[in-house]
Amino acid sequence: MSGVTHLSPSGLATWRQCPREWWHKYVDGWPEYPPSEEMLRGTIVHAAVEALFPVGPVKPPTKADIDYRLSVAHDEADKTPITSDPGEFYETCRASLHSAVERLSKLDEVLLVEEELRAWGNWGLEFYGFVDMVARKGRLVFVIDLKTGSPPKPHTPWCEDQIMEKLIQPALYFAVLAEQGWEVHAYGLLFAPHDAPSQLLLGPPNPHGESEVAAAMWDEAVLAIDRQIRSESPPEARPSALCGWCPHVDRCPSGEAVVRERWRLNKSVGPAREALGL
Repeated sequence: MSGVTHLSPSGLATWRQCPREWWHKYVDGWPEYPPSEEMLRGTIVHAAVEALFPVGPVKPPTKADIDYRLSVAHDEADKTPITSDPGEFYETCRASLHSAVERLSKLDEVLLVEEELRAWGNWGLEFYGFVDMVARKGRLVFVIDLKTGSPPKPHTPWCEDQIMEKLIQPALYFAVLAEQGWEVHAYGLLFAPHDAPSQLLLGPPNPHGESEVAAAMWDEAVLAIDRQIRSESPPEARPSALCGWCPHVDRCPSGEAVVRERWRLNKSVGPAREALGL
């Protein structure tokens, strides 16, 4: 399949957002935007969490533990994306990590952390990804996807859609683990922003049913990708407000048109402002 061997949950999200962007990234191999500060913060916090919560009974870390693991993760990270004051950036990492630790310390046992999962092989594509954490609280086993950004804003028309879209990733991991014989009971998103309290958003009450829906989405996307690659032509773009954050917008007429119109209306256009010289 033209060098494409797997589809990850993040790849599925890109395909659902815009098939043309997925094609340019995974088939054409076009370069992406360099990592942002927000992405770097997530990398650092994830690394610290992995060290603070190894597989086994949960031992709530001390402040000294947290400071040390944050320092190590920060020192090992590439600081190139930092554009703000380095000291202030470090403090945002500390705040986000403390927010995550506060929630995770209430768990009883970590069963998996930053674990590679591979499964399925429909139409020549393998499922591949890293689950952030699988943990037990009492008799319940949870699949947890850690986010260092803020949760979707409540009371907005798109809030529920954004939450459901983000839940696809832990739902897929839930489905894979269940297929592999794990007794899992729920999945959810742990938001640990640096400027607000942490928030745990669990998936629907029927996790098995909803994870099967997510798995069906994966199957549907794989079949569509297989057909597209066999056609040897890129899929149509799916222009939206997110085109402002697509690294290929300067080579996509429909995406560029959306960005220019949003710019005319004084709406946010993300990195596309610089890419298109607006």
